[in-house]
Amino acid sequence: MDATLIAAFVAPEPESDLTASHEHPGFVETVWAPIRELVTRLGPMAVPILLLVAVAVTFICSVFSPWALLFGLIPAGAALIAWFWPKTPGPSPEPQIT
Repeated sequence: MDATLIAAFVAPEPESDLTASHEHPGFVETVWAPIRELVTRLGPMAVPILLLVAVAVTFICSVFSPWALLFGLIPAGAALIAWFWPKTPGPSPEPQIT
C-alpha cells in the first residue's frame, strides 16, 4: 500500500470552526409547528379543517382497529370544543346606541 493512503486513514480529523447557528427542535416542536402555521394562516377556518383531518384519519384507521374510534375522539372532540367555544366579539364597525 502507498504511504499516503495509510496516512489518510490514520491522520486525525481536523477541527472545524463551524458551529450550529441554532438548537435543533424537539419532537413536540416538530409536530406542533405545522399546526401553529396552519392556524395563523387560515385564522378562523383552521379549526374546521383540523376537525376534518381528525375525522378522516379516525375513519380510515377505524377500518383496521376499533380502538381508532376511541383515540380519534380526542382530537375530534378538541377541535369541536375549539370551534364552538365562545369567542370575544371584536369592535363593531357600526356605532352602538346605549
